[in-house]
Amino acid sequence: MAAPGVNELGDIIRELKKNIPCSLSSILSQDVNPEFIFLIHEAEDDLEKCRNPSLVLSRAQALLDAVWEQLNTGHWSKVSATERQVYTAAGLIKIQALLQMQLHEASGPVKDVYERALETADRSLLLGAPLPVMDGQSMHRCAQILTSVVSTPGTAAEGVGACRRAPWTSVDQIPGVSGESLPVLDRPSIERFRTEHFSTRLPVKLTGCMSHWPALSRWGDMAYLRRVAGPRTVPVELGAHYADPDWSQQLMTVSRFIDQHVTGAGRPLGYLAQHPLFDQVPELRTDIHEPEYCCLSNNLQDTDAAAEETDINAWFGPAGTVSPLHHDPKHNLLAQVVGEKRVLLYSPADSPRLYPHETTLLGNTAQVDPEQPDYSMCPEYRHASALECRLRAGEMLYIPPLWWHHVRALTTSFSVSFWWQ
Repeated sequence: MAAPGVNELGDIIRELKKNIPCSLSSILSQDVNPEFIFLIHEAEDDLEKCRNPSLVLSRAQALLDAVWEQLNTGHWSKVSATERQVYTAAGLIKIQALLQMQLHEASGPVKDVYERALETADRSLLLGAPLPVMDGQSMHRCAQILTSVVSTPGTAAEGVGACRRAPWTSVDQIPGVSGESLPVLDRPSIERFRTEHFSTRLPVKLTGCMSHWPALSRWGDMAYLRRVAGPRTVPVELGAHYADPDWSQQLMTVSRFIDQHVTGAGRPLGYLAQHPLFDQVPELRTDIHEPEYCCLSNNLQDTDAAAEETDINAWFGPAGTVSPLHHDPKHNLLAQVVGEKRVLLYSPADSPRLYPHETTLLGNTAQVDPEQPDYSMCPEYRHASALECRLRAGEMLYIPPLWWHHVRALTTSFSVSFWWQ
């Protein structure tokens, strides 16, 4: 990307301002700390008069740091939307201050400034909450504008051929038990799917249902992913899996994640797991289509369930990433876009034989590791029955609520999950 000149930078600042509410301090709830409101008001006044952007930046960062402490105190579910909205407002102010400093003081390479501004936008999208104006899209629109000036046009295709592959070459060599093969349906009607699997809560592999997805021909090209989402900041899981004591998370850009954990050899295992990437990067959302089966509801009279949006999450990583044996409360269609996964499934009736953790935090996760079962600790696991699915690109797996599943990527893999009531 050629570095924008002063005129272009000014155009970008003006375009951003079109998508930012005029008075952030006035739209926040009365419950907000008055000191926060005062800082926001003063910062907005300085921005409007193009006065001392470095001081504005300091105020915005102080706000972000103060709210960060509140967001990381106690359980996330207890954090109020008001506190998260303050974080978003402070992020919008910081973005404007960064660009104004560059415009008036030439504080460094302009690309670095854009990247800092975009990282601020992504952190706000991850931790903040939509403001009650402009359909709550202010930060999304700012992120899209900044992405357009940070992204580098793709060059030669960078496929997954050089990416890590698992050492196993046949089903018999994959660690763990081999279960019975899962039934397969090719493009079943909604009625057949409802009657045979949704209503009866029986898992099934579906083929031919995503052949129209542009993602199938695009996401295997790392250059495409870098171009569309490369500069975006996302949470990456580090370690064997989320139940491992050495598990951690780190924020990094998608490009850095690809370099360090997907195409790089000998790197620590990293996984972009269960992340609403398609809300954060709408351009990727246009590459997929929500399966029509997601229109089915447990209770046709339950209007709340019918109106609830489907949760769509991304799962992207190298061979060897694992989701430990666990269950979810919702219906799940796991769509494989790139690569291959092995999934082991167990009926809810087998729950006592899988030894769920007794803690609330891991109550939906089994102590049993199907790939290395310890029968001395979990003797009843010998009597559990597994179903096995090899999920390849272009195939979907229906996992009913409360069905236990263990997932291992056999190659570089990109999957999309659709969860609904």
